[in-house]
Amino acid sequence: MAGKELRESRPSNQGIVVLGIYHHGGKFEGAPSKDAVISPGDTIMVYGTEESVEGLVKGNPNPSDALDKLDERAKEVD
Repeated sequence: MAGKELRESRPSNQGIVVLGIYHHGGKFEGAPSKDAVISPGDTIMVYGTEESVEGLVKGNPNPSDALDKLDERAKEVD
């Protein structure tokens, strides 16, 4: 998904809704448009079935790192 607009990567085709993007520089983009670009180092907040989310994480070169980042971001929001 990195380096592509959401319209190109089509996460919705895999049952994933992107709720927000935590950009590497610290900016948060809520309810991103289909023009939004996910860059390397960004963290995405998603909604979907457990199977869909696991499939997305498995597509990440470092899936455990991705889950750790999500945990850290969730703590920041609390």
